[in-house]
Amino acid sequence: MGSSPSKRAEPLEAFTIENDLFKSLQALSKEEPFSKLVEGHQYTLEFLQDLKAVVESTKDIPEIGKWRKEINRLQQKASPQRVVVGVLGSTGAGKSSLINALLDEEDILPTNCMRACTATITEVSYNASNDPNEMYRAEVEFITAGEWAKELDVLLDDIHTGQSIFGPEAFGNESDAGIAYQKVKAVYPALKGDDIKKGRFSVDTLIKEESVDHLLGSVKTVAGTSSDEFVKLLRTFVDSKKKGRGQPREMEAPEFWPLIKVVRLFARSDILRNGLVLVDLPGVQDSNAARSAIASKYIQHCSNIWVVAPINRAVDDLAASKLLSDAFTRQLRFDGAYSAVAVICSKTDDISETELLRELPDDSEARRHHDQLRVMRAKIDECSKKLKPVKTRISQITQEITLCETRIRGLRDALLAADQRHDSMVVLEVPQISRKRPARAAADEARKRVWKQQQDQGSELSDLTNDDEPLFKKGQPTTEEISRDAATQRVQNLEEQVSKLKEEKSSLEGTKTPLEADVDSMNKVSDLLKHQRRGACIQYRNDYAKPEIQKQFAERIRDMEQEDAAYDDEHDPDRTQRDKYRKLAQSLPVFCVSSNAYHKLTGRLQEDESLHGFTKTEETQIPALKEHALSIVAQTEGARYRQLSRDLRRFVIDLHLRIVIGGQPYKLAEDLRMVEEDFLTVAINELQQSFDSIIEEHFNNFEDALYSNIFRKLPSACDIASESAVTTLQRWFSPAREKGFHYGTFRAACVREGVWKNKDGPFDLNNDLSKPFEASLSYGWDRISSTKHFECMADSLSMKTRAFRNSIAQRDVLRMLPVFQSVMRVLEQEEDKIGDVMELDKRFSDGQKVASRTIESTIKEAMLPAYRACREEKGPGCYERMKGLMRTHMEKEADSMFRAAAEKVEETFRTSLDNCKDKISGKCRGVITTLGREFKRVLWEEHRIKVSAASKEAISNLLATGDRRFDEIWHGSPSTPDAEVMERESSVEHNDGFDLAQGDDLTAAPADRDAASSDDYYGAEFRVQDTQDLLVKSEEYEEESDEEYDEE
Repeated sequence: MGSSPSKRAEPLEAFTIENDLFKSLQALSKEEPFSKLVEGHQYTLEFLQDLKAVVESTKDIPEIGKWRKEINRLQQKASPQRVVVGVLGSTGAGKSSLINALLDEEDILPTNCMRACTATITEVSYNASNDPNEMYRAEVEFITAGEWAKELDVLLDDIHTGQSIFGPEAFGNESDAGIAYQKVKAVYPALKGDDIKKGRFSVDTLIKEESVDHLLGSVKTVAGTSSDEFVKLLRTFVDSKKKGRGQPREMEAPEFWPLIKVVRLFARSDILRNGLVLVDLPGVQDSNAARSAIASKYIQHCSNIWVVAPINRAVDDLAASKLLSDAFTRQLRFDGAYSAVAVICSKTDDISETELLRELPDDSEARRHHDQLRVMRAKIDECSKKLKPVKTRISQITQEITLCETRIRGLRDALLAADQRHDSMVVLEVPQISRKRPARAAADEARKRVWKQQQDQGSELSDLTNDDEPLFKKGQPTTEEISRDAATQRVQNLEEQVSKLKEEKSSLEGTKTPLEADVDSMNKVSDLLKHQRRGACIQYRNDYAKPEIQKQFAERIRDMEQEDAAYDDEHDPDRTQRDKYRKLAQSLPVFCVSSNAYHKLTGRLQEDESLHGFTKTEETQIPALKEHALSIVAQTEGARYRQLSRDLRRFVIDLHLRIVIGGQPYKLAEDLRMVEEDFLTVAINELQQSFDSIIEEHFNNFEDALYSNIFRKLPSACDIASESAVTTLQRWFSPAREKGFHYGTFRAACVREGVWKNKDGPFDLNNDLSKPFEASLSYGWDRISSTKHFECMADSLSMKTRAFRNSIAQRDVLRMLPVFQSVMRVLEQEEDKIGDVMELDKRFSDGQKVASRTIESTIKEAMLPAYRACREEKGPGCYERMKGLMRTHMEKEADSMFRAAAEKVEETFRTSLDNCKDKISGKCRGVITTLGREFKRVLWEEHRIKVSAASKEAISNLLATGDRRFDEIWHGSPSTPDAEVMERESSVEHNDGFDLAQGDDLTAAPADRDAASSDDYYGAEFRVQDTQDLLVKSEEYEEESDEEYDEE
């Protein structure tokens, strides 16, 4: 390999170029806060659009096609990617309310409007529409006619089977036959009940019914300007209506919820803005195969899975653990997705404080609040006892004052009447006291006191205080005549009495007021303590539930892995397994949330009563769950945003160098060109050979790992599964008391191709058969999943590319060319492409998921003939015949069935491996092609780009604007453009063109050349004045180049 002489002996290390332009974009491409990445990404979209417009407007750029293509690629790469989070949970677990809370919406997700028997999948993603009429939007996708026909057959079989076993009692709301009847009746309300139960109709006729024919296989769009309007429109499709009494059958409208395959909601929620997609997944055991398949596919592509269970059942009844069935947990293991699970305990506001307080330790915060509350209640009772007689006496005094004042008015009226009659006697009405109104005892008592005071001079009525005698006996007079003086005296006495009563009342009021204030104050403290006690009870239960669920999760995985180990003789339990399960438990995210409390604290659910125990939204843990959701997006999308920042930075720097520096004319002497061309040809060929060797070596090692961990074990896995199939059949057909299948359950599973779910739980015959096969491979599968297959290969490829780049950097002739920095930037870009293994990891991981799922799908396909044959069996003795059919099929097909599954697994792995190999080989070939093309352009002066001053200014201004904007995003404040750097870059264009001739003293002025090579990317000055002896000016070449440009 030829090379020019050099006096420097530099170590082989990465050749780096320091630069200032777009330095903040470089910072954004590193591990930094996701919020800045998002802001930078949003501006990236704007910047790319502006850049595209400027590039397309500069018609004089020869490479406009290539740059437009690169901008389009970056724009496509910048488009939001879906980060799917599956939300699993049984009916009533609170999934819909949870998702509504995360969206900060009260009720856009259907809640309590669909019957429990439906399994509609609901996907929620960001609404990018700016149309005010589509602020809320949904797409309702319906099953096809074929899918509905297939489900109708299943439903009719459920109805027939239910009646044959239970008779008329088969149609309870929770029974299989009852659910099937409700579905058919909901879609076809005009059908008579007896016709449905006896199957007196044609499936083909029902499918062609006008009311459903236009929906089957279609997608209906619903949109609204407000959530209320939108939900009202959406309910016309998903609502399960209740029929009103007396409503004619012909007036009943059909319901469409049984026909829905998936509902896709689009909402303008901040949590969805960066690509998060929430999917409400009722489960994969659905009577409709289409919905079941979609649910399975969603789970396969989920970045995370949230298991939702009410907190009052999450621990005691292990509701969350039931959702994490053996099959589901094993699938997590095969997918390497233990870390992708989170458990959400919902409805934390639903709590019985009385029950919990019995179990709380004495030193708990809730117990302390409870004890304080008991003390406070005792004080309130004590104070209330003091207050009661005071308030009673004040009430009596008030009534006595009223009576006295009434009597005073009566006396004065009587005196006035006597004056008008000129009579010396005053006639008074005697007040009556009723003994028939116990509730007015205080008033009667007041009257007696007043009357007694009026008769204190020996009146015959002085015995008023005798409660045992009526005030007047029958026949006694009800009026009294007294003298004027006596009447006047009585007025005076009563006024004095009123004055004394008011003084007493005032004194008592002085006693009552502070007592009432104390009671009010203590009641407020009591309310606060009750609020704090409830909050402490909720928190105590949350704190208890989280580690308990984490422990159960780890134990479930441990039990499953230990069970699987029994099928693998080579499995050697590692001593570090205990630490593994401990770490699994600690790493499981558990959130204890209250959606209703969050809604109340944020001003929604106005018609509902207040929920005590929560004072701020953070206590509901909904904000924490939002942060967790965003962290999932950050983990997935963050890597993509950073890669996009790196790609954009490389592109704009290359663009800048090509426009600013690449415009300088130069001419390389023929002899030097030949030397450098020979060197580059040899170096690129050697790089190609190194790439091929590294790829071949690593993929051979990878294939060896697959063989030793999986392929080699497939034959034994087939044998184990075949032998276990006999035991599995025996368990299926054992008596019900030994957990065998009832006839109805087994038939329902056969009708649904081996999968059925009812109130007793999910049943999956295919998984029962595949379990031993999967268990035999699980340990080796673990080892393949946990190995970073491509990182070592990428490091080796990057090292070879870096060595090539360093060898180029030491070529003095090439380094002196104006376009050298641009070519080195291309080299860096190609090195980054090779080192990025994220795509390869995902490609192989996806293939691994497909491989694991082919096992059960292959077994299901092989079992279909048996399921169909069993379905056809009816009448007396049919269950025994079904058992015989299943045993016969298993004896004939078991070996071939599991061998087919093994072949599918190996084939899928090899296909995935070949795809990855083709991908990285294609990348490497692309690198070699790019290097050959770029260096050819350098050596033959094809790298030179001449543009008009206007085009150059437009691109330079946009790049400078973009640089400042990214700097503002990074630093949070406007930055001053680096005028010196820009001026230094622009000054390069004033250098004259030059020739390099072989034999010139390339070792001259090494210090200056070292300085030039270490200049930053944009400040790399070509110090012509210090290397004048190396340069031969070529005015003729410059004039010739100008003429060529004018012709263009």
